[in-house]
Amino acid sequence: MNLNEKVEQIKRDKKPQKITPRELLSGLNLCKRTPGNCTIIDKYLEKNQLEVSPSYTDTWIDSEIELRHKKIAETKIPKDPIKRVRVLEAANRLPKFVSNNAKLRTAITLMQMNKYSQLPVTNNGVRGIVGYISWESISEAWANGIESECVKDYVKEEIQIIHPDTPLLDAVKTIYKNDFAIVIGNDKSMLGIITTADISSEFLSNTKPFLLLEEIEKSIRVLLNGTLLLEDIKDICKNTEKEIFSIDDLSFGDYKCIIENPRLWDKLKIDADNKLLVERLDEIRKIRNEIMHFAPDSIDEKAIGVLDNTSKYLGSLIKYKYRDVRGN
Repeated sequence: MNLNEKVEQIKRDKKPQKITPRELLSGLNLCKRTPGNCTIIDKYLEKNQLEVSPSYTDTWIDSEIELRHKKIAETKIPKDPIKRVRVLEAANRLPKFVSNNAKLRTAITLMQMNKYSQLPVTNNGVRGIVGYISWESISEAWANGIESECVKDYVKEEIQIIHPDTPLLDAVKTIYKNDFAIVIGNDKSMLGIITTADISSEFLSNTKPFLLLEEIEKSIRVLLNGTLLLEDIKDICKNTEKEIFSIDDLSFGDYKCIIENPRLWDKLKIDADNKLLVERLDEIRKIRNEIMHFAPDSIDEKAIGVLDNTSKYLGSLIKYKYRDVRGN
């Protein structure tokens, strides 16, 4: 396999190929590793987004080196960045439902036992949805003098249908307008039911990490407030990329640098174990990066617990530090 064939192979499958400096030279119609020839090789490698390891200039001319594609920057964000209905647990949990020919008592019992406001109604199992029955539809029928014992006489046919690949934000509008929506798959089968309660729970789950991080950051700033000289902070955090004008310009990394500095720590007069507090802040920093760079719903319950406990702990430190000022 000649040089061009190897390069094309690398571009196709991104897998490295073995080559020698001599083969690299001859592939470009060159003989020796002169400065001019090395420039030609470097331009060729750059043009094709390639690199060699070890360097072709630092090894014996017939020793094997690796010709490979330069590392491609990647993200952990899914290829589809839009959050869709299918990510919700409720969209993948088959709901209780009743047959169109079922007794009204059956529907009422199911709703009471499970604290449901409504139930899908079908005439052919999970694939034959015809509408829904709800406390509202039952009350409305009774108010109009209907005394039937069959579900079909209480069914509302105007049921909202959404699909698993529906963008979640679009689905939210439908769900809030109609209180709920049924998730239907490509084979017309019922997959789940999403209510306003499910949406509220989902958004709370996604919002909570951000709220806790905000509480933690504000608490740290309160603990640092009015104690340290700005020039001392700048000196400790001199590696930061942005200019520091106040505590509000500090990052989590800066907080850690300040608190682990013995001289500044003594000035803060915080009643805590310095080493443990620094370790916890570093843990919070890592959780914060995960949340900010990827997705809050990738954060497990353990991490949420760490955020929650840290927020409460810092709040207690603030209360203790400023108890004399507040007169407590």
